[in-house]
Amino acid sequence: IKYSMSIQLPLAKISPISVSPKTLVMYSKPKVGKTLAVSMLENALIIDLENGSDFIEAMKIKASTIDDIKEIVKAIHKAGKPYK
Repeated sequence: IKYSMSIQLPLAKISPISVSPKTLVMYSKPKVGKTLAVSMLENALIIDLENGSDFIEAMKIKASTIDDIKEIVKAIHKAGKPYK
């Protein structure tokens, strides 16, 4: 059985329901400023998976494997979760 959902696109801005998101996913075409925008957030760590942060000043660390990410997460926890 296939269900269809009626999608209603917003025609005006919708007020926020939260002050501070716990998770942020950004998606867009390349070279539109995603990394630059995140670099401007206060006390944010960029985990660079695509070598795209070389041109910005930011708190950043590169990762190329899932094991790299696991080690970074362990280090963040060991350091007392210093990033917002």
